[in-house]
Amino acid sequence: MTQKFSSSQLRAARALLNWSRAYLAKLSQVSEPTIHRLENDMGEPETKTQNKLRRILEHAGIEFLEPDGVRRRPEGMEIFYGEDGFREFYDFIYAQVNLHGGTICVSGVDESLYLNYQTSFFDQHIVRMESLTKERKDIKMRILICEGDTNFIASRYASYRWQNKESFSPTSFYVFSDYLALISFRSKNAPKVILLHSEEFANAYRQQFMDEWKRAKDPPKK
Repeated sequence: MTQKFSSSQLRAARALLNWSRAYLAKLSQVSEPTIHRLENDMGEPETKTQNKLRRILEHAGIEFLEPDGVRRRPEGMEIFYGEDGFREFYDFIYAQVNLHGGTICVSGVDESLYLNYQTSFFDQHIVRMESLTKERKDIKMRILICEGDTNFIASRYASYRWQNKESFSPTSFYVFSDYLALISFRSKNAPKVILLHSEEFANAYRQQFMDEWKRAKDPPKK
């Protein structure tokens, strides 16, 4: 269960990020008047509303401290397990890309494995990512899949290339912003996502990805 935060923590978190109420409202899908009421102790917030706001702020790098503090989260690691964790991971990606833009690099993708865990949520994710990439031209997504794979399920906003079968591994990694995520579909409580907040690791994997991207082939057009 997500723990509640105080009105002063909400104000301080927003100040640390230099976000307006309107911007936080846009990211969290919580109305600006509601955020104003929460920041000024005007009524008891619903748990659902608190969860939405806390999740977005934590995804932006805010750490809530007991009893009434906040700080920017230091570099570290977070692990997501199972279907609920997988969905939270995609929410994290969306929030980070919405904040910072940039290129998302994804390697080792077997879309049939992803679809086993994404169900109807992934349809929603495709819609919001397509909308975001139209709104922000600085966002690109590149996906390496195994040669011969024709599951281009994110093709509305992503570019695909075929990696030769000898080089391909079904253990995926994502690189976005200053984050590196490693994904396994074979571990206990799969899928398992290990998320590292490290500019050093992110840049190293991004370079590795770009080297493979240059060698990869464009799939034939239908």
